[in-house]
Amino acid sequence: MARPIDPAYPVNQSFGGYATRGVVGRLNGTELEYLVALYGDYQAYGHAGADIACPIGTPVYAMLDGEVVYAGWGEDLPGNESWGPAGYFQRWGLYKNFPGIVTVIKHPQFSPPRYSIYGHQSSNDEAPVGTQVSAGQVIGKSGNTKTRTEYVGPHLHVAMLTDPVNYSTGNGLIFGCADPVPYFSIGSQIEGFLMALNDKQQAIVLAAAERIVNALDRPHAKALTTDDDHLNAVASRVTDWVLNTPIPRYGKGAELGPNTSVGAMVSWHDSSTLDVIATVAATAANDGATVEEIKAAVAESMRDNVVKVDVNVQSAE
Repeated sequence: MARPIDPAYPVNQSFGGYATRGVVGRLNGTELEYLVALYGDYQAYGHAGADIACPIGTPVYAMLDGEVVYAGWGEDLPGNESWGPAGYFQRWGLYKNFPGIVTVIKHPQFSPPRYSIYGHQSSNDEAPVGTQVSAGQVIGKSGNTKTRTEYVGPHLHVAMLTDPVNYSTGNGLIFGCADPVPYFSIGSQIEGFLMALNDKQQAIVLAAAERIVNALDRPHAKALTTDDDHLNAVASRVTDWVLNTPIPRYGKGAELGPNTSVGAMVSWHDSSTLDVIATVAATAANDGATVEEIKAAVAESMRDNVVKVDVNVQSAE
């Protein structure tokens, strides 16, 4: 996994925010009312991606390995204006008159395939249609394009289409898109989470996670290694999940929750907390594992210790 824009530029409009349904547009109103006045009811159920404000020309990176299936102007996207196979479903749910220069990458490693979308670029000549890209490869440059003659504020819009069949809304999806942030690499707010551990702590986390993975005994299970790329990928998902999943800290009554800072977590590196983090790391390496399987694997790895952690394996798309 890789962050689509340098972590120096944080997400400034999150997934699901700024729902426009029922909002009356007013140029002198709130920020949301102002946007509705400019663009209409353009995201009724909320933002179907994440926006990252950044200067025009900032390099844009592929989030995952895949194949570029579209690289051009939104105005040239296929399909009519119907919500179905003849219209929006032909163009990954995108408006024609809004994304500007846009890149769509197919990720066949998922079933069904998922598609990452990068909009409002100033150019995307680096990766034309048919290009096989790797996570972290430059695919274009950020911009402010809306159409060939209209513009938006400089930023990158990034989305992750996970339901390219029904384009459903609900259960964490908006028009088939899930929050793209869990697909990012280590962002500025969580940078270096595993890397911040000292050598002994990191060895404990990786060894515990490897024991849990091996205890799961699944065909696709894999032992964690000290390979930098793999560590970065695991670190990203560990931090995303731990930041958003309340996990009891053994015997202390404390909780790692959505408002827990990375700094606070790093200061909590006793052995029991490392076991919890290792559990999440193992889960990241075993997407198909059930909660029951993970609990059993944790119990096996800890042996005489009491398992007190619920791991929500569905917390990341």
